[in-house]
Amino acid sequence: MKVFICVAMLISICTLFIYGMVMMTIPQNYKKTVDNRFTEKAKNLFSALSEVTYQEGKELLIDFCIENNTSAVLIGGNDTVTFGSIPSGENGVKASETMSTDMVFSDSTEVYMLTLVSISSAVKDVATMFIRLIPIVILFIVILSFLGAFWCSRFLTKPIRKISEVSKKMSELDLTVRCNEKRIDEIGVLALSLDIMASTLDDAMKQLEGANQQLQEDVDAVKQLEKQRRDFFAAVSHELKTPITVVKGQIESMIMGIGDYKNVDKYLPQTLRAVENIEHLVQEILMISKIETIELSETVVEIPLSDIISEVLYDIKPIAKEKEITIEYNSEYDINVCVNITLFQKALSNVIGNAVRHSQSGTKVYIGLVKQNGISVLKIENEGVISHDNDISQLFTPFYRADKSRSKVTGGSGLGLYIVKTILDLHDIRYDMSSDEGRVMFRVYL
Repeated sequence: MKVFICVAMLISICTLFIYGMVMMTIPQNYKKTVDNRFTEKAKNLFSALSEVTYQEGKELLIDFCIENNTSAVLIGGNDTVTFGSIPSGENGVKASETMSTDMVFSDSTEVYMLTLVSISSAVKDVATMFIRLIPIVILFIVILSFLGAFWCSRFLTKPIRKISEVSKKMSELDLTVRCNEKRIDEIGVLALSLDIMASTLDDAMKQLEGANQQLQEDVDAVKQLEKQRRDFFAAVSHELKTPITVVKGQIESMIMGIGDYKNVDKYLPQTLRAVENIEHLVQEILMISKIETIELSETVVEIPLSDIISEVLYDIKPIAKEKEITIEYNSEYDINVCVNITLFQKALSNVIGNAVRHSQSGTKVYIGLVKQNGISVLKIENEGVISHDNDISQLFTPFYRADKSRSKVTGGSGLGLYIVKTILDLHDIRYDMSSDEGRVMFRVYL
């Protein structure tokens, strides 16, 4: 609204100023033009009168006065002849220009003085006309001013207001707004620059939000890893405390000869087995620590999967034979895998070893490589096993044993599948485990 009023006032003042200048200059210029024309005609008349007789001259003077609205006075000797009426100033009629000259007619030697007086009220008429037009001109100026102000406010102010609103929303971090101006002038360039800046900032904000989200996920992952480490070491402490206490008690009892412990030959083998269990547990803990610190990219090689499975089965078949368990390995084809051979072999050894260890005598363990939805899947399945879904979800937890008695004879150290999980996660290999109708199946997606 302020712009509208200011533009209207500016147009009005400029227009009135121009009109005032015209009103002052045009009458003066008109008078000057009339006077110049009168002077030129008067000179021509003086030249013509010097070539005619007195009587012819009088006729020329009469015609000249009528045609040019002029009065003339011819004085010769004692005679004075007047042509037209001499202006007296009444009714605004005044002499505009006066010229006098001495002359001699062709039929006489007497010298006459001729005076021409230009009678004109045109200058006053023009000025009066301008004054009378003032109301109309003012009305026209007002209309023109309002129209001009309206056009300016629509053409200039509206896009500027829109740009201002967009910039305000941008300051409030709303980077989805756009000016969408199609103009090609400076305002259009400004709007386009603002749109480009908003788009650039929007992309940067999205990238920053994505980076922040990723950072938050990384922080959560680190926190989760720290929690797992704390839980792991707490579990390690618990798992080691019991057998160490037992071994210590047995050794002290044997040294002091307390009760049946005097029979050292009987209890030393038991103590040795307990120490071997502790040693095995420590080795697995050290392996987990080594796995977590290894630089995988420097140790990965490409090798046929069948070679790794054959090596694993070579070590496990004697154990299966003792339990009268048959291992069947059938593969429709073979593939090459890029892995750390030692770690991947350890993972498969733990999975197949668990399958043999937890299967009943006289059952079978099936191993096969098949295509499933275009993906190669290594399946390891044992039968005659009863496992609950709750057990399946907990099997990859450190020191978890499905055997509630927590016997190391049937349940192992509780780190086997946790080592499998750690190795496969390190290789970024997907896996899962399921149980159905006395069968447990472990799948590795290669």
